[in-house]
Amino acid sequence: MALVNRLRKQVDQPVWEWLRYTPFTNNASSTYILPPLTGSGNQYIYAIASTTFYRYDTYSDSWAIINAGVPVSVTSTNTGTWKVDDGYHTYAIAGSGSTITGAFLAGETVKGYKIKVINGLGAGQERTITNVSDPTTFDYLTITAFVNSGAGLGYVTDSSKKWRINQWRNYQIRVYLGTSQQYFVRTILYNNNDTLYFADANWHAIDTHNAYNHGWDSSFLTPSTSYGSRAVIESSVITLDSPLTTTLDITSECVVKCGTLHYITNTTAGSFFTHYWWEPLRGQWFSAHSQTGVIPSYTSGAELYIEGIDSTIVAAYDTGSITSASSRSFTDSTKTWTPGQFNNYKVRNLTNGQEHTIIRNTNDTITIGHDWDFPLSASNLYDIVPDDDKYYMMGGGNATLAQYSDESNSWSPSQVFDWGVANIAYAQYSSSTEMKFPISTITRTGAVATVTTIANHGFKDGDRIFVSGALGVDSSFYNGNFVVTSSYPLSATLTAAGPTQFTYGMSGTPSANATLNSHTTSPIFDVSKNWITNEHVGKVLQIWNNTAQSPTTYYRLIASNTSQSLTLNSVLPATIAGAIWGYNIISSASFQASYGLDPAPYTGSTYFVSGSTVNGAPFVYVTASLSASVLALPLGAPITGSGIPAGTFYRSFDIAPTAPQFISMSISANATATANIFTTSSMAATWGHGVCTSGTTTTLTDGTKIWPSNFWAGARLRILAGTNVGNEYIITANTSNTLTVATTTTFDSTSVYSIIPNALRTTGGELKWIYGYGPSGSAANRGKYIYLFEGNSTTRYTKYNINTMQLEYPRASLLGVNTSELLGTGTMYAYDGESRLYIQSNATARIYYLDVDLDVTHNAGQIPAGMSTALQGRRMWMVRTEDNLKYLYVARHNDTPFWRQLTFF
Repeated sequence: MALVNRLRKQVDQPVWEWLRYTPFTNNASSTYILPPLTGSGNQYIYAIASTTFYRYDTYSDSWAIINAGVPVSVTSTNTGTWKVDDGYHTYAIAGSGSTITGAFLAGETVKGYKIKVINGLGAGQERTITNVSDPTTFDYLTITAFVNSGAGLGYVTDSSKKWRINQWRNYQIRVYLGTSQQYFVRTILYNNNDTLYFADANWHAIDTHNAYNHGWDSSFLTPSTSYGSRAVIESSVITLDSPLTTTLDITSECVVKCGTLHYITNTTAGSFFTHYWWEPLRGQWFSAHSQTGVIPSYTSGAELYIEGIDSTIVAAYDTGSITSASSRSFTDSTKTWTPGQFNNYKVRNLTNGQEHTIIRNTNDTITIGHDWDFPLSASNLYDIVPDDDKYYMMGGGNATLAQYSDESNSWSPSQVFDWGVANIAYAQYSSSTEMKFPISTITRTGAVATVTTIANHGFKDGDRIFVSGALGVDSSFYNGNFVVTSSYPLSATLTAAGPTQFTYGMSGTPSANATLNSHTTSPIFDVSKNWITNEHVGKVLQIWNNTAQSPTTYYRLIASNTSQSLTLNSVLPATIAGAIWGYNIISSASFQASYGLDPAPYTGSTYFVSGSTVNGAPFVYVTASLSASVLALPLGAPITGSGIPAGTFYRSFDIAPTAPQFISMSISANATATANIFTTSSMAATWGHGVCTSGTTTTLTDGTKIWPSNFWAGARLRILAGTNVGNEYIITANTSNTLTVATTTTFDSTSVYSIIPNALRTTGGELKWIYGYGPSGSAANRGKYIYLFEGNSTTRYTKYNINTMQLEYPRASLLGVNTSELLGTGTMYAYDGESRLYIQSNATARIYYLDVDLDVTHNAGQIPAGMSTALQGRRMWMVRTEDNLKYLYVARHNDTPFWRQLTFF
């Protein structure tokens, strides 16, 4: 029942309620995390304190310890975020009508949650789970061996078994006796004759959504063979609230939307951070990738900050029906959009289930960064929502903003256009575009082909598969759709590690074994692609191996590309042949990179005008015939020409009542440019990103640029690829084309750079995604901005525009004329889901709120007992009840008191 607010301002003063004390002292290694505010209310607040994981129940005002702690203890700082749109990932065994058979844990754990098919047959369907059957047991195991070392494979063995290869794929294993009792339930990836595999680091780029089953598995699996641990193979049947429109098979990847908690802590080397996530249905932690080169370094004592994007808490930006489509775009002729308004949002095809990030939009056309998984059709329905695949991270003493993708299980320092797994040939299920298993060789005996995969595969006899990559005259025999006739050759030892071979029958007999490309240090192949020739020139290849935390990661500028290969401007240090490497193709401009003086970098416009100069005066004479071109010039356009000094820019123009016309410039008083032709260059000449053309140990020169002198002094130079990759530097000075920094390794033509016009984020900062709006706000801005607070004992903050990937600046300072309330160590932030962003500064105990609609600040209360010592960490959050009341929860620094206040005013 909805409540009516009868409290009155000034008459009813806000009251701080004392809650149960925290069961730990809130120190610098503790942080709180809870889901974004939703209409159904928030029940739990989660807390990480050093090595222990807690949960506070807002219903019962009580604390509890969860599991046996966090996977790695807090090093110096930690932070976290909650993802509503994620959850428990598994695959169907079968599905039709109103039921799905698969690995659905036990009892009614998943009942009441939404389940969505996100890949494979039937993708895009979403239903609510109304019932769950008891698990059906298919086999019992006495565990004779197990591995869960975190180094690559995870499996359990019962040496008495003689199973068929991969007969248990997509079922679940439950250990029910031994020290893992009640802790361990996992989906089975594949099996040989006596071993069930639930984790495989080589699947890190093959089955990226199921990160908990590959890369590294941190569950507390320690079955003891000495006293006979037991396990079972089982599955359950869930009932849905409405029938499926498309049947499901073993390729149908499902997510039960219970949400996930993501946890970041710093390290002192490698990637400088680790990333884990916790899934509440099983109550276990799992590892995510933390690529090197994403954040430049870690400054001792600095904080890290992370924020996730969700689509379920923001209404769709638009919906419609496709009029026509091409290989990577579609048109809806009924629309009159503003160009760029949906950049970096997600488009969802509601008819066939595809979901992809929007790279750009025009007035009626949506374009993504790669080909559609399968062709679109006119009349397909779609909607546009926030890109719930993404997370953002900053801090550590850097200016860099980084982005994580659930889909590719990767962090990147700039926009991702495409991603995949490097391969010279691959096999996948015919009914899915996911799970591409790289192939090392294809041989033949008559008309029977034998495939050897680099990673263990999940195919079993009778599966329909698609194979591609064979070259030459025999390619038509080897490439295409086939049926697996043997998932493991009989000549192989059955007790070998997981299956790496299978056979299929061909339509004829090829003349030789299949000819395949070969990986070198350049080029790199992905034969599943159909790129446009040289579309990726000037972009960056980010490629990583199968190590979960701090994987070996390389960044190289792309010099050219064919439809299925990338040639790099500098070779990789070693070949990637024979291993599983994931990759992204990313922008050469980092997130937040400045576009200099260009007011509209996404229009693609260039400006060229000719005229004559007037000797010795800061004006340029332009004939009447050029007036239209002059009026099209943006302010700040660089002007070059014979006799025109370097660093000359268009400032303004003055049109006299009659000819002549003049352009005012920064020409020196003694310029000798009499009657010379000048040209206004493309605004790209002022952009703050590019490729080094020459360098020294203290300078980076880009001969294509025309910058104002010292325009970039104080900004940050970020190297995205090549020499000095991953580093950040303070720019101390610049000429028209050269940046000066502190001494480092000599820059060269492999160095890809960006300029970030922002200070370091060290302590007291934060990033908050603003997904709502208030009475003075605009619905068009929902989910468009992430507020970035610098901290560092300043009041500075900026707004990161997700559409443009650039920084925007507020209309007023954070606290008006009050500059003494600086935001440093101990500052905490909480967002109310609408227009208020609450701030507790340092250890003052004083709380303000920033009205994000108006960029103005108001007082919001003061906790009753002060804040003690200022310490880093997130310990202030807003909780919404099911009646839509909002409570601000605050924990005291360096102590155990815990309060809440109803924010009714």
